[in-house]
Amino acid sequence: MIKAVTTVATMIITWLLSIPQQIELAPEGFGVLAVLVTGSVVLVQCAHEIWVWLKNLPETFNQPSEIYAYMCKIIEKKNPAIFSVDMSYSKDPNSLKALKMRANDGDLTLFLPRPLPLSEELKKLGATVYIYGTDTLTPKSRFTIVRHKDNSAELYYGHEKDERFVIERFTMSDRSPAFFLASDLLEIIKHHCLRQSTSTR
Repeated sequence: MIKAVTTVATMIITWLLSIPQQIELAPEGFGVLAVLVTGSVVLVQCAHEIWVWLKNLPETFNQPSEIYAYMCKIIEKKNPAIFSVDMSYSKDPNSLKALKMRANDGDLTLFLPRPLPLSEELKKLGATVYIYGTDTLTPKSRFTIVRHKDNSAELYYGHEKDERFVIERFTMSDRSPAFFLASDLLEIIKHHCLRQSTSTR
């Protein structure tokens, strides 16, 4: 990133110094202008880095209603793949509506340790459901990957921290290990379920 900024700044300075001499600007003025432009480029880049950092800060929630509202926004994104246990956020009417909307569009994938009445309903509406566990298996992880078939995929990982519920965001473009671990887990579950389905025919 720093190398890219340096390259751009060098190009700008070179261009400034190559301006025809008929422009009425004292020689020392070029140096001042070059410093100002270079400083502007660096400031813009720093502002972008700060914006990215702020955008990726974990979301912290104190009330279930806050979690439900945030989850609803996630579900409304394209092609959500949800790894859950009981889909507790579906208690929220707006979240349930978003789930059904995605299922109706054939744009919802669920990964669950055991079938739920809701998962069966969503499956009938058009959702893809993978049941991978048993009654004795209760995973501790809860996460959703949106646009999981696209290069702009995002991972939202929920967990408790200091008596609050936190949702962290990771993107494919960040090359985050957390993103690829979650994505690989979903692919493993898919292959496992499809293999079981084939072997029982």
